[in-house]
Amino acid sequence: MQRPGSRYYQKSIYQLDAGVDQLTAVMTGADTVEVKGVAALDFMILEPVQETVITGIKEEPLDLKQLQELPGIVGYIVQEKDSLWDIAKKISYYSGKYRYHQ
Repeated sequence: MQRPGSRYYQKSIYQLDAGVDQLTAVMTGADTVEVKGVAALDFMILEPVQETVITGIKEEPLDLKQLQELPGIVGYIVQEKDSLWDIAKKISYYSGKYRYHQ
């Protein structure tokens, strides 16, 4: 149900975080104090969305020999123009029959 004049729904999640930052107090005289601070209000609205993520699955027998040949850990020095997907493609697990298909 939508509230009139609002684009947010009842199922939306609202979160308000309030706080005071940079609080300082300085004596400006014998009986006076100057207090300064920054009031912070962080407000977030999350709207639940349902989407199909997994569109299909194919189950095959586990190849234990190939699994044992995979390295337990892989080290790689990132190059300037590398993307995360470029790095993943260089690792053997993401090639061959385990390759990701869009």
